[in-house]
Amino acid sequence: MGYFLIYSIFTATSISVASMILGKKFLKHLKEHERKVIAMVSGTSTTMLLGISLAVFYTDYLLLATLIGISSGLFLGGLNGITLGFIPAFEGAMSGFMGGMMGVMLGAMLPLEDSYLLVQLFMVFALCSLMLFGIFLNKQSDKSNVNRKWFIKPLFISILIIGYMLTGNYFSQSTINETPVQSHHHKH
Repeated sequence: MGYFLIYSIFTATSISVASMILGKKFLKHLKEHERKVIAMVSGTSTTMLLGISLAVFYTDYLLLATLIGISSGLFLGGLNGITLGFIPAFEGAMSGFMGGMMGVMLGAMLPLEDSYLLVQLFMVFALCSLMLFGIFLNKQSDKSNVNRKWFIKPLFISILIIGYMLTGNYFSQSTINETPVQSHHHKH
């Protein structure tokens, strides 16, 4: 298993666990439809990145990649919504199912270099899905004064995300150099 696949699995699992922790912490402050949106967005984005990564590394075994993508999608998507309630957990699981399956299909259709780029894009989407907690919580409070904290916090988070993405880019470049050139088009 390549370092980039391990990196993708670690990222998807970490984001799902962070979503669980934030969901448990802010459950009482979120409305039902906000909880469902959070579960769906984080479930889809984490499993899309995982599905694309699986398609890259199991190029010759796309059925296996699809089955793993769907199974892990159900699990991670449900994990994203489990602390938000039954309906958000179900919505997250179904979004994860769809994201895992679509991720594998999309990863199989793209050239290798584009697949890595798309995984990194979905990592950004998945990380940003955690910011939905803050967006929905601050939308409800009527705070008219904006302080420097709201400027520094997104700036700091953006710097962390960029550093994390550069790490993933390093792993993807080393994997591209190790992987033999293969066609994503299969003969039937």
